[in-house]
Amino acid sequence: MKISFSTIATPDFDWVDIYSMAKDLGFDGIEIRGIGDEISAVNAKVFSASKIDATIKKLKELRLEIPCLDTGCALKEEENRDACIKEVTDYMALADKLGTPYIRLLADKEPEPIADVDDEYVAGVLKELASYAEKYDNIKAYQTPKNSGGCGQPRNIGMPHTTAPYIMYLDPDDTYYEN
Repeated sequence: MKISFSTIATPDFDWVDIYSMAKDLGFDGIEIRGIGDEISAVNAKVFSASKIDATIKKLKELRLEIPCLDTGCALKEEENRDACIKEVTDYMALADKLGTPYIRLLADKEPEPIADVDDEYVAGVLKELASYAEKYDNIKAYQTPKNSGGCGQPRNIGMPHTTAPYIMYLDPDDTYYEN
């Protein structure tokens, strides 16, 4: 997997449009945030029990991968805890079927927290989710010794465990240039 794009930028595209664009533009994968008007990947028709085998077959024919599934729940929302746990465990099951190595979780729905975040609560939810992930071979959870406040420590802990041939970090203050 060298490069993929996210379907969050394609709300008006159907599945055929998405995989055709990926192939035509030379992408290797598609990060799934939603498909068409269905923002939840686990509810997307192409991943339903009756269609998932055909979807996997088509992806293999086109040599495309799904490197990441993006959830929509916010881990910090204590009032939605049970729904969040269910959503993420449903994503784990879908990731297992698709052979998808990553699931993106959100601590908050906004890029910058608009209210206090109970880090201990979020850490507790993550620990519970990690226990569910143990039954899947393709899902790994790694814990940092403490909240470092930045992205460097988690990246350094996770990097040795990846099997990807390439790793690239692009932060908000970085610029990506071709070649």
